[in-house]
Amino acid sequence: MRRKWGFTLIELLVVIGVLAVIAAGIVALIDPVDKLAQANDAKVQNDVGQIATALQSYAAQNSGLYPTSAEYTAGVLRTSGELTTMPTQPTNYTAYAYSVNAGQTIGKVTGQLKAKKNTTAGGVGTWCWDSSLGTAGVYKAAATTTLGACP
Repeated sequence: MRRKWGFTLIELLVVIGVLAVIAAGIVALIDPVDKLAQANDAKVQNDVGQIATALQSYAAQNSGLYPTSAEYTAGVLRTSGELTTMPTQPTNYTAYAYSVNAGQTIGKVTGQLKAKKNTTAGGVGTWCWDSSLGTAGVYKAAATTTLGACP
């Protein structure tokens, strides 16, 4: 009697099916879309930090006054030498927002966050730096919030 070597078609299909289920589970567990959002959120946090440092340096050289919104939009941080290039938000993120109070003594910079850990269900996340607090942090809102306004 001759011995047959190899697998039957059914055995191969069962193994392929099991591997497909395992692969789908791993992809769902890793959640690559959220990992990309986390990487983009890290860029937002870094960029807002760079802008905040430049704003503090600008204020230190200008009697403690932060630039007006118009000056900021016109690129005063580049022309004053505080930044060589203005950081830009990741693709599909809202542009960084800057606001200053009427006396130009408090500046705020915000950037949009999208990773699950930085947002609420159905809401938004914002990375906010406030010169009056001297710190930055995550602000989670239940609905769309206006960038440029820290809590």
